[in-house]
Amino acid sequence: MKKKFESWSMGHGDAAIYTEDPEIAKELKKLIGKGSVYERAGKVFAWQFILPRTKKGFVEKKIFKKYDVDSKGVTESRITKNTITDIQKVEVDN
Repeated sequence: MKKKFESWSMGHGDAAIYTEDPEIAKELKKLIGKGSVYERAGKVFAWQFILPRTKKGFVEKKIFKKYDVDSKGVTESRITKNTITDIQKVEVDN
């Protein structure tokens, strides 16, 4: 079963990584350091880490190599040349 893993750019040079898997969270803690813990009814169910956007690709590669992750939530890889063109068109039209 694939493990949940999401990452996105936060702007201002930062990125966030989110997981609901304790093994991945442990690895991210080694790679990044301190992170945030999400709890529900007193039980931890997820972790989030903030890191410089310049290190995001390195950390993702490490996680993808070591774990079978569902990376559908990885946002930056979805931006294509067409997306940028569409954004430019919207900005020009407004």
